Amino acid sequence: MRRLTYLPLGVKLTAVIFAALIVALGVVYLWVVPRLESRLADAKLRELREAAQGLAFELDTAIGGPTPVVLDPVARGRRLEQTAQRISGRAILLFRLNPVREEVAVLGVLDDTNRLDSGDIARDPLALRAESAKRLVSGRVERDGNDYAEVATVLPVTPGSVLLLTAPLETLVTTAAPIRRSVLIAGAIGLAGAMAAGSLGTLRYVRRIRRLEAAAERIAAGDLSQPVRVEGRDEIGQLAEAFENMRAKLEGLDRARREFVANASHELKTPLFALGGFLELMTEEDLDEDTREEFTEQMAGQVERLTRLTTDLLDLSRIDAGELVIEQEPVSLAAVAETIVEEFAAVAVAGERELVVGRTDSVAAIGDEQRIERIGRALVENALRHTPPGTRIEVSVSGTDAHARLLVGDDGPGVRPEEAERVFERFYRADGRAAHGSGLGLAIARETAGLMGGALSLEPASDNTVFVLELARSSEELFPRENDRVPVMGAR
Repeated sequence: MRRLTYLPLGVKLTAVIFAALIVALGVVYLWVVPRLESRLADAKLRELREAAQGLAFELDTAIGGPTPVVLDPVARGRRLEQTAQRISGRAILLFRLNPVREEVAVLGVLDDTNRLDSGDIARDPLALRAESAKRLVSGRVERDGNDYAEVATVLPVTPGSVLLLTAPLETLVTTAAPIRRSVLIAGAIGLAGAMAAGSLGTLRYVRRIRRLEAAAERIAAGDLSQPVRVEGRDEIGQLAEAFENMRAKLEGLDRARREFVANASHELKTPLFALGGFLELMTEEDLDEDTREEFTEQMAGQVERLTRLTTDLLDLSRIDAGELVIEQEPVSLAAVAETIVEEFAAVAVAGERELVVGRTDSVAAIGDEQRIERIGRALVENALRHTPPGTRIEVSVSGTDAHARLLVGDDGPGVRPEEAERVFERFYRADGRAAHGSGLGLAIARETAGLMGGALSLEPASDNTVFVLELARSSEELFPRENDRVPVMGAR
């Protein structure tokens, strides 16, 4: 059995087809043909019964008495001959020799269409049974090595008389023999044709499976450029389509990985190069104190940039690995809005921008408070970085029956519609160059929102920018506030 598992699939399928055809042919030959013979025998017996009933009535009238007295033997013999010819058999009229002693009953022959030899009929079991039971009896008997269909019936008006019709079943064998040969010949031809067709079909399926195997080997080797060929809509076609979908996703992930590594390397290289330059300049002995202090501040800024980038990369790796822990609890979005505006108030003043808390409905969201605050910080920081001085930035909260929303909008130049989705890609910014800073804030924010069961989107607009964080609404209302606009801090 173990050796069978190493056989090629084509051989196995061909063997299965061959076995199924052999079984089907065996069923036809061993069950259908014998049943046909049995039905032919039953039909012959029905023919004999009909003939016996009609002839028995005629003979009863011709004999016409309690004892076997021949009134018209010529007419009676002619009628028996006609019946024998019609049934292709033999018609015999019998009478009982000793009607008193049942145990040694023997029938005598009164008339027989086969006049050459009637001794074989004297103890016919069906005739004896019919005479004893006084009714019609039919069945199959074997006599002298041959099989016969027989019907025996008594003559009611003439006690002790029995009519026996017998017909050989050799014709049935003769009829069934060509059928058996035809079944064998047709089965052999069908078997050969089915084997040929099955082999061709199997070869086609095996070839498709081989192509899938080659595609799997290419994908395993890292070659994701060549599409998987999809043929048909059967199970193999669906498997090929699944392989193609997997290849496309892996290709996208591989492309994203390469871009991520390239962009991350670029982002790491820039501050490292700057730090190396500053360190080299600070080794000069003729630098004054003010210049050293300026270099130190620049170096501190680059270290902060590196720290932020490594933090973002760590968060991304946790998100990709599914290891970022997310809490699900009621969170007051109004409190989150106030906290974020307070944190960035000084930065807004230094950048000559107005940062305010707008309308804050008393709604609570289901999520992780720290992650929601970080998303809000990323949105406010993005607005502060990409808007000109004098821009108004507003953080507001609204709610529907099912959702709670945190909105960060500004009246800056806005984002072009074709870039509305790309701003959430990793290391992307509106002008298409490498992002300033880590370039990962919006990407991390959107993926974090998704992990909390929410969504982060950009409302379509041409004259301003509104980012919307939408989360499931909690039934609790935390920290209710007035529905008004309360500036926390800002400057123009």
